[in-house]
Amino acid sequence: SHSTRLNSSAESYQRVISSKLDDENIIYLHTCTCESHPGKTYVDRLFSFNVDTLFELLFSDNSFTRAFHNAHQLLDYTFGEWILNSDTGKKERQVTYKTINQSTL
Repeated sequence: SHSTRLNSSAESYQRVISSKLDDENIIYLHTCTCESHPGKTYVDRLFSFNVDTLFELLFSDNSFTRAFHNAHQLLDYTFGEWILNSDTGKKERQVTYKTINQSTL
């Protein structure tokens, strides 16, 4: 399920997407206090998933990630197995994909 919650501010609104997980419907509403976020914004939504579910949605091969790749024209998307970096103690993997350059000269 999902829900939309509007902020009372006339300048902005926030859409909150919730999911019923383990018979518990949790909605988190958060306002970012940062002045800017350099780079390209891919998703500007709030999701109320536990961290394990969110990780699986973002980093595994599923219909959610395939739809995202198609929408952003990411081609030949492949990802390797997770390996433990002995220097940092964190898991890493290599991800490769191609993008279509839509620049005009």
